[in-house]
Amino acid sequence: MKSRAQSISSARKVRSMNRLEVVVPGVEGPIERRAPIRPNATQRMAATQDQSEEVSEEWKRLLLHTLGAGSGVAKSKHGYRNRFCATVGSVTEIHFKCMVQAGYAEQGGTINNGQDRYYRATEQGCKFVGLSKAATKRALEE
Repeated sequence: MKSRAQSISSARKVRSMNRLEVVVPGVEGPIERRAPIRPNATQRMAATQDQSEEVSEEWKRLLLHTLGAGSGVAKSKHGYRNRFCATVGSVTEIHFKCMVQAGYAEQGGTINNGQDRYYRATEQGCKFVGLSKAATKRALEE
């Protein structure tokens, strides 16, 4: 008698339209399962747009924190700082590396024996989050 692995490896797959038939020797009749339906271009574009909106919101959240412009900070104080310390290799650092490539942030030095890295928002990053001219000036003077 064949082992399960041998039966599966000698299985024959037959595709027809969007159905997938798997014929396994020693098993009566084909085993049918619907093949995964591939998303159309509109569905892919909608998913990409949703993902880019999520990324955009995350970038704004990170930049606002970097600039000391969170919801709990008075608008007159926005831009009082311009620095963010991210752990090297973290998801946050990946976001910042992408923002550096997009021109929204610039990379600074490392601390803690290379475990953490500083990032700063650029003028373009300040505009991206909607910082006022006065707050942008404060942030970039630092």
